[in-house]
Amino acid sequence: MGWKGANIDCLTDNPADTINQLNELHAQGGKLIRWQFVNNPRWMAEWSIAEFRQWLENRLWVLDQTIPTAIANQQPIIIDFHHAIGGLKNRKWPLFYRADLQKEFKNILGYVAARYANNPAIFAIEFINEPFPRKNSQLTKLYQEWTEHVRASGWNKYVVVGHKTADCDNMADLQIVYLPKMNPANRREKRIPDPAVYYSFHDYKPSAVLDPRSNPFIISDARIESWLRYPLRFARKYPFAKILVGEFGCLAAAGKGAVQEEWVYEKIDFYNRNNWDWLWLGKGIHPPAIFDVKPSQFENMFRTFRR
Repeated sequence: MGWKGANIDCLTDNPADTINQLNELHAQGGKLIRWQFVNNPRWMAEWSIAEFRQWLENRLWVLDQTIPTAIANQQPIIIDFHHAIGGLKNRKWPLFYRADLQKEFKNILGYVAARYANNPAIFAIEFINEPFPRKNSQLTKLYQEWTEHVRASGWNKYVVVGHKTADCDNMADLQIVYLPKMNPANRREKRIPDPAVYYSFHDYKPSAVLDPRSNPFIISDARIESWLRYPLRFARKYPFAKILVGEFGCLAAAGKGAVQEEWVYEKIDFYNRNNWDWLWLGKGIHPPAIFDVKPSQFENMFRTFRR
C-alpha cells in the first residue's frame, strides 16, 4: 500500500509539541512525515541571509530533539523547506530573481544534506513548495542543480520535487531529474533518470464549491481521473517515476460529514491503486478537515483508510 502519513510543522520552540504529534500519528498507524520547516514566507522576506541561517539552526535543533521519537516509532521524515530563503515579496519569490540567494540556498541544501546523510530518521529532502519561477525552464534547471549538489554532499536518499503553484494541472510542466553526466562534454550521452527522486503533486480538487442542485457531488473514478488528469499523464509518460501526493485536503466543495469522509476514502483508494504514496494536510488549514476531531486529529483519517 506504500507510505501513508501527514504534514506537520515545527514552528515552535518546544519539541514536546512535535513529539506529541508524532506519537499521536503513530498510534493511529500513520508513518511518513512531511515536516514543513518554513511556512510563513512574508516575514522571511525581511531577513538577511545571516538571520535565515540562525533561524534554520534553531529549527534543526528542534528536529534533532524529536529524532529519537521518530526512530522509535519508525516514522521516516521528509525535511520540507517549503518556502526558501528570501521569502515572498510583492507576490514574487526573490529566490528566482537573485543569484546571491540561489547560491546561498544551494549551500544550505548541501549543509543539511551532509548533516543528515547518515541519519536513519531522515527519509528525504524536499527543496521547495509550490514555487513561482520566472519560467518553467528555470525551475527544471534549479531542481537538477540542487539534486546534483546534495548528491555531491553525500545525500544518497530521496529528494522531492514538485510542480509550480498550488494547481496540480502544472504537473504538465514538471520534468525528470537526471543523474550527472559521465562525460559532461558529450552532448549525445544518454541521460539516466535519478532513481531516488519523488515527483510530488498537491491535490485539492475540486477547488470550487459545487452547487448540489446543478452539479451534485458524485464521487467516481471517472471524476477523479478528470481532476487528476495531468498527474496521471505524468505517471503514464514516466512509468519509472515515484509519485507522492505531497498534500491533499478536504475543501468545502467536498461537502460535510459522511460525504466528506467518503471523498477521503475514494481519493486514498485511488492513490493506492495507482501506487502513489500520500500525505494528508489537515488540522483546519483547508476547512472543513476531518483531522479536526476528538480524541485524535488523525483518528478518522486512518479509520477510513483501514476499512
